[in-house]
Amino acid sequence: MTDSTPFSSPLPGCEAVWQKTLELANFDPAVLEHERVRNARPAYGLTLVVDYPLPGDLLANVEPLRRICRQVLGDGVELYPDDHLHLTVYSLARSRTDPFPEEELAAVWSRWLPRLQAIAGDSPPLAVSLRGLAITWNGAVMVCGAASAGLRELQAQVSRLPGVAAPRDVPPHITIGQLQHPCRTSEDFGQAMAALHRHAADPIGTLHSARLQILYYHSRLLDEIGRSAEISLRRNHYA
Repeated sequence: MTDSTPFSSPLPGCEAVWQKTLELANFDPAVLEHERVRNARPAYGLTLVVDYPLPGDLLANVEPLRRICRQVLGDGVELYPDDHLHLTVYSLARSRTDPFPEEELAAVWSRWLPRLQAIAGDSPPLAVSLRGLAITWNGAVMVCGAASAGLRELQAQVSRLPGVAAPRDVPPHITIGQLQHPCRTSEDFGQAMAALHRHAADPIGTLHSARLQILYYHSRLLDEIGRSAEISLRRNHYA
């Protein structure tokens, strides 16, 4: 379910992302190539996401931002299909180049899944407000989200599980694409970023979810999921 209430200003996290990007004269081609290669390689990790796949009405609200990116950036941007889009709650085990050995994966799964289920069972369903388009300094194209009190508390509890990766200081977001090459000139960069920045407060809706998914992925873009499990949040209240 989504909520399309209009807003007049970007989310703070979205504006912070934009500030770093707008300080650039152009994107660094080496940085964009690094991101392109990294996304193309196999990568294995475990992540906890809010629902998956995303609901159709929310995806429909993302589509206008895709069209805007195509209009402004043309073939300079790769936009991901719907089944790649997700909102991360917590990166449990970050991407690595080799698959988890079966014994290690089984041990991690059996250790974390019951504890995640216990945490989620005491946590209310989530309502994550989404609004605004942002481009990061390394060319990621994202839809911005607001960190509700319920989401922050859930992340804090997961971060205390033994063996999980350290928490990342990034605002909630859904990555919808990646820039492929810099703008031709710094003037083109300024014009393109100004055009996209005008959509930094566009309403997308609210992602309501009473469940999480733990995913063992074989690709940073979730091209292939090796294992997954649904985890229910406590019913009746959103936070």
